[in-house]
Amino acid sequence: MSATPEKHATAPFIAWSCAHDYNQFAPAFQISCEKHLREAQSQMKGIVGPPAVEGIILYDRLERGMAVASLLNREDRPLPQSCNGASCDSHFDEDALCNETNDFSFQARIHAGSRGMLVRLGNDESRRFILLDQREAAHLHPRGRKEHPDLALAAYGLLAHELGHARDYADGRPGLASQDEIAAIVGPVRGEALHAITDMALAEYIATRAECKAQVAHHGACAEALTRRIGQMTRQDMALPGLEQTDLEGDTLRQRQMDLLTAGYLIGTLSAYREARAPIRDEDGKHFPLNTEQMLDRRLSKNSLLKGILDKAAPALERAARAPDAAVRKELVSSLSSAITEAQQEKQDRKRPKISEASFGDWFDEL
Repeated sequence: MSATPEKHATAPFIAWSCAHDYNQFAPAFQISCEKHLREAQSQMKGIVGPPAVEGIILYDRLERGMAVASLLNREDRPLPQSCNGASCDSHFDEDALCNETNDFSFQARIHAGSRGMLVRLGNDESRRFILLDQREAAHLHPRGRKEHPDLALAAYGLLAHELGHARDYADGRPGLASQDEIAAIVGPVRGEALHAITDMALAEYIATRAECKAQVAHHGACAEALTRRIGQMTRQDMALPGLEQTDLEGDTLRQRQMDLLTAGYLIGTLSAYREARAPIRDEDGKHFPLNTEQMLDRRLSKNSLLKGILDKAAPALERAARAPDAAVRKELVSSLSSAITEAQQEKQDRKRPKISEASFGDWFDEL
């Protein structure tokens, strides 16, 4: 896949938009936040490259950020690099912005809890936007760093995560095999499922890898506020979707697609934390005794099927992120396919009733 030429790589715009006026920060504070957001973004260039986004939209409610990105795409126009402390809402028709915000309320609920995300809209692949909760920008401000250093570090990692996603897409996702390549490796029946899992796993691996590298390079450790999801994710009973399921429709098909994406998300994110072996810093500034790899090992149960998958997938994902070529892409697909197949077989074996051998007492039960 070839990369698309970038239009706004050197200076993405930063725009503020609030669905509710009472959530808006003072103009002077917004100007200051922009300055520190750009500083953080500049520090990460050595890890994620030049910013591969057209702009960063800071919102009070996720549906408002989605609405701004959608209108920019629909109207096919940019925003100024800065609104100098003012809201960007005046650049849009008021009714259109309100209606679009309402229309995105359901989608925002699906992503409830998200503090930021990368969005790509329309046919122009160079139009990528980062949606970021305005509170994350406030955490990057010196006042925010002083009051909540762990949340400031987490905001830094979150920005690196989304910039990592953007750079991966800007580069044309070189580590991801095409659907035709995957079908040639695992067959057409498994190809669709493996493409969905590999797509999500590699995307999350690359973004989480950037998240860890940026935090460690500039702050010496990862934020506990981000790495606590290691425990949250390992507690989930990961569905192992059937790779060969076909002819599904309706709710069954949607559930399968969700299972495939969830599996890829878990594998990619946890593999990145495992390979990072990054130190962790708590909200008091103290280092945890465990790094991200050790925390993951501690959280995985002894009989975890996920552990076997990570053993195979994590090294292959790292190679695909570091130096992708045709052989590496093929290895990643093969590793994920065999890891998931083996886990499914192990799960089936555990369901079979165990037949115990006859004991001494069984032979002499009449005595």
